Amino acid sequence: MPPEPKQQHYIPETYSKHFLDGDGCIKVYDTWEDCRLFCTSPKSVFKEKYLYSQPVHAEARFDNAIERLFSDTIESGWDRAVNIIAEKKPLSLDEIKHFTEFLLSMRCRVPNALRSVMSLLRDSVA
Repeated sequence: MPPEPKQQHYIPETYSKHFLDGDGCIKVYDTWEDCRLFCTSPKSVFKEKYLYSQPVHAEARFDNAIERLFSDTIESGWDRAVNIIAEKKPLSLDEIKHFTEFLLSMRCRVPNALRSVMSLLRDSVA
């Protein structure tokens, strides 16, 4: 079994790699440090440590089921669907399903959306 991921992407590599320049880099702005533009790989950006991990205190470990759901299930059909669209061919119902699930997941998986949901859940428990 592969090691559990510590760095988890809120913008998946499978998505951001479609924005690479001719040198294989994605250009991003660092809005925290002088708004500088820099070039990097999709593996290096749009991630946070343990973003989707849930602690399992009794076993002193993190459960990464949400990360696995995103990476193994929702992201799995994205590249194929994008390639079919780029070739201007029709998508099958299964490919439409993968494409739609991926796009919908992109809305809820960014840190601010996750924090909003956690805040609402925390308030409902209190």
